[in-house]
Amino acid sequence: MSLNTCSQMDVKSLSESRSPDIELSFGKPQDVGMSPELVDQAAGLFVNAVEQQKILGYQVVVARKGKIILDVAGGYRDLENKLPMERNSILRMASNTKSITAVGVLKLIDEGLVHLNDPISKYLNGFEAEPANQITIEQLLLHQSGYTNFAPFAGDLTSTPATPSLEHEAFKIGREGPDVEPGSMFRYNNRGYNILAALIEKVTDKKLDRYMEELLFTPLGMSQTSYKLWGVDSTRMSRQYWLSNGEWEKLDVWEVEFPRGSAGISSTAGDFAKFGQMLLNKGTYGGYSILKPQTVIKASSPLIDVPAAYLPLEVEKEMGFDSEWYEFRDQRDLGIDNSRGYGFVVSNEGVFSHAGIFGTFMYVDPKRELVGVILTQSIYGGNPGQAFIEAINRAITD
Repeated sequence: MSLNTCSQMDVKSLSESRSPDIELSFGKPQDVGMSPELVDQAAGLFVNAVEQQKILGYQVVVARKGKIILDVAGGYRDLENKLPMERNSILRMASNTKSITAVGVLKLIDEGLVHLNDPISKYLNGFEAEPANQITIEQLLLHQSGYTNFAPFAGDLTSTPATPSLEHEAFKIGREGPDVEPGSMFRYNNRGYNILAALIEKVTDKKLDRYMEELLFTPLGMSQTSYKLWGVDSTRMSRQYWLSNGEWEKLDVWEVEFPRGSAGISSTAGDFAKFGQMLLNKGTYGGYSILKPQTVIKASSPLIDVPAAYLPLEVEKEMGFDSEWYEFRDQRDLGIDNSRGYGFVVSNEGVFSHAGIFGTFMYVDPKRELVGVILTQSIYGGNPGQAFIEAINRAITD
């Protein structure tokens, strides 16, 4: 796979069929038709949430029409040591990684290397038997592969002298087989996206992290984004917490020795906003063509209706968790996020998004020309994210 760096002529021709190739830069709310006072009020929701101990720390970035009009951080990234959350603190993005994985697969489709209706057995060993041999790439992207187990892999990771590989773990998932008939139901799960990550490595003959560096992180300038938690500045890493019996408790986070497709990326709100802006641009950023415009449009469209945007209620009960704010955007409460695209939840207004279990959320609002990234590492306390989004929308004056 190779990246295509667009010339000025290329970018001009691309702009005729897609949104302008906008690179993020800082601006003032009033310059993009927003009220500074109302933007400040929206940001104050997170300040208040920290003061009320509903969350411990946060990073928030909002950009409209390519201008970053809010870029703030506050609270703690490490409660025990009283280390502040800062704009360059690094957070675990958890399942936000799935959107990255989806874009990686969609690039392969754009290049004609794979096709949506291809059975995954065409590329990966372990899926030869019924009904695993029916699973298609599209079903994996849409969480319709038939796997319903929330665990990311089949059994324990293989322990060998060599580093465990995605391809081998996908082989085990395939041999285990789906729990229900592929295509028969939606069930949000991690295994499907780890299969997709193995597909990327198999087709490109590149490790997942190298592929994503070449496709996304380097072209978009996402220099703070990585699969390698051990390769980043550990002093900047945020710790993860969840509210248990009214007290914030630090979580022990599962470490994996290799990059995977379901989770594992660490990043910052500023970095992830660039990813969102590329999608708002319909596939370009800074002169780089990442995806075809029609691919972004389809991926972010309401392709299937689903009963829940994130974790099914029975999974939440099994894990002992109460729903987080972004889960109530689905039809269980607000009736906003009723559909799925390829790697995204899609709202009734065409806003597409994804979230991560530790409290991370990115959304792209094409109608309002807006990208928002809301990051915490505080689970089930009282994140004001939905109220913040509504306040930001009210701040738009034209």
